[in-house]
Amino acid sequence: MFEIDDKMLDELGLNELEGNKREQFKSFLRDTLQERVGEKLTKGMPEQTLDEFGYFMDGNIEGMKKWLSANVPDYANDPNFIQFKQRNPNATEADILASYGSLAWLQTNRPDYPEVVKQALEEIKQEVRDNKQAILNA
Repeated sequence: MFEIDDKMLDELGLNELEGNKREQFKSFLRDTLQERVGEKLTKGMPEQTLDEFGYFMDGNIEGMKKWLSANVPDYANDPNFIQFKQRNPNATEADILASYGSLAWLQTNRPDYPEVVKQALEEIKQEVRDNKQAILNA
């Protein structure tokens, strides 16, 4: 969906960052994006709904199956679920349920997820542009 990669750093004027510093900064940006998106998505959300998402983040197979059965009853026959399993033959049941289920949860509870990610990424990009020289000097 959205890539934090070398191309993005170059577009932001950070082509002088090299090697380990470049990789560390990309990792920092990914972590920052994940944190901000999480904050925006969960703001004002009921505790029970957050707990349901926790099933997928914590790999709670029983909780994941319970949520999927209630919200996506025929998930095992969903072409996306089947395709994910086929593309990841070495993935554990917990990994498959977590990957598929977390996306299903987001589609159910936060259908605006792509827009939230886009907005957060644009905010981060602007902050990087505003602080480009300080980043390069660090």
